[in-house]
Amino acid sequence: MLLGFVGLPTLGFHLETAFREGRYHEAGALLWLFYLLIASLPWWGHKRLIPLLLVGGAWLLGPWPSVDGALLWRFVSADIWPAALLAGDWAGLVEWLSRIPSLGPAIGNTLLLGLLGTVGHCSWRWRCGRWPAVTSATAPPAWPDTAR
Repeated sequence: MLLGFVGLPTLGFHLETAFREGRYHEAGALLWLFYLLIASLPWWGHKRLIPLLLVGGAWLLGPWPSVDGALLWRFVSADIWPAALLAGDWAGLVEWLSRIPSLGPAIGNTLLLGLLGTVGHCSWRWRCGRWPAVTSATAPPAWPDTAR
């Protein structure tokens, strides 16, 4: 999700693009791929597989670009911060912050969407009677019998 905020093409971007451009066969295939990916998560999403997934993902990304360490340090230590903050000019920092567009509605909508998704999912789980019952801290969740 964070990659989508900085403009990198994420899975949702590709799905939306396929729908907008009328490539419905591609959009349908992507939806099925998402469903299979999410449904298979219990088999490949274990904590013990995270190192293997990270190494495999780095290997599949292809060649890594060369990065100059001095430029990276300059970005982290100076370029990313407002000049007023680096100079210690608090009045200038307040003025700089006032020029940032109002992000309140966008942040509020994002939080509201996440909350609605969580409430909707919990409501569905409650309605279906599929609350996990954990017997100990290390045991996997056991699903209760839903026969009524």
